[in-house]
Amino acid sequence: MSRWFFALRHATRCGMRGRLNPVEHASPLRQFPARARSLGLALLASAALVRAPAPAAGETCAYVVNEDDATLSVIDTGTQRVVSHLRVGAQPTDVAVGGSASSLTLHVVNRGDDTLSIIRTAKRGSATVRVGDGPVSVALSPDGSRAYVANEGSGTVSVVNTVMATVSATIEVGGTPRDIALTPDGNLAYVATSGEDRAVVIDTAADEVLTSVMLPSAPSAVAVAPGGSLLAHAYISSTPLRAISTENQSVVRSITLPPNSVPTDLVFAPDGEAVFVGVENPDTGASIFVFDTDLEANPFRARIGLGSQVEPLGLAVTGDGRTLYVSDGAGNEVLIIDTATNTLTETTIPVGSHPRSIAIAAVSGECSVEQPNPCSGDCDGSGSVSIGELVSGVGMALRSAPSDSCLAFDPDGDGSVAVDELVAAVNAALRGCP
Repeated sequence: MSRWFFALRHATRCGMRGRLNPVEHASPLRQFPARARSLGLALLASAALVRAPAPAAGETCAYVVNEDDATLSVIDTGTQRVVSHLRVGAQPTDVAVGGSASSLTLHVVNRGDDTLSIIRTAKRGSATVRVGDGPVSVALSPDGSRAYVANEGSGTVSVVNTVMATVSATIEVGGTPRDIALTPDGNLAYVATSGEDRAVVIDTAADEVLTSVMLPSAPSAVAVAPGGSLLAHAYISSTPLRAISTENQSVVRSITLPPNSVPTDLVFAPDGEAVFVGVENPDTGASIFVFDTDLEANPFRARIGLGSQVEPLGLAVTGDGRTLYVSDGAGNEVLIIDTATNTLTETTIPVGSHPRSIAIAAVSGECSVEQPNPCSGDCDGSGSVSIGELVSGVGMALRSAPSDSCLAFDPDGDGSVAVDELVAAVNAALRGCP
């Protein structure tokens, strides 16, 4: 099966008010299958927004990062209520969920302090990893053993060993990386880089840049849906939602949004047959557009109005495809859309301040998550301190190891490991973490 990706570009802010129905432009489609099923798609959108991986059927919990109050809200999707608020790093912008239903691991990128928070819910353990400058997005390998973090300030991608909670590689991609997404097989990573107006393709086996796709304007977000054969991109300055082959990087479809539209995020239905696009527009207010991914069909399915005061920064769809969750950055709440009727429900869920990314996952127990206890010397967030971790702490104290190689030995953040911090870690190794 040929692979595709959709590219979405912002409508220019200047221009006449246009029709709401998008227009499909001619493109050489006949050489491609009429229906690409089990699609994997990636979005490039107007802000460093995140995309949540499409969840498996049976999910019950939604995880929302709140940028302004440095928290993660946990929602029970059965009761539609927040059941936990967790403290994370400064200015969290993205969240990705890995692990199993009985042992989830939450990965949160924190732009304000250049870190990745790894929260192991079953063990009540957590680790903090120093990554590049200004991290904005995170994507996980299929087995969850690696996290790829896009750093907009340093023009890099940090590859994090999530088991050891250490950076194993740093990949120079240039420009201003805004978002990152992996194909479902984990072989390729796509990085949206503004400034240089291109999408960088990374070979994850070698952790090196494979190629770049030049784009007509600055891309800024990427999301991958189930199946992996389609990627979807959104650009900062002009309109079309574009379908591009990921085998030969050629554009195979363009869909026009109304003038002055500003795309914010995108997510695909679990079967890959529809794509939901969040849009802000000063003329018509915020909306969710629903498009058909059949390359030979009329793409437009529906437009769902959200109101003029809504800022739809993050989208996530449930595993059965029946419910779409939308984070409203302006209203500090999550909106709920019935996808069977493509209507906005009356239910809203208050969360933290300026909610951004949403991820949905299945759990075998309750959705509620306890705040992890800080534990000196617990570098990998396993909930215990090993001999190897103590040796690392001694190396940091003697300055034979980088001072940020394990932030658990430096709780005061002064860039050094003092004797009392080493003693605290030794006590944790002997007596256990609190």
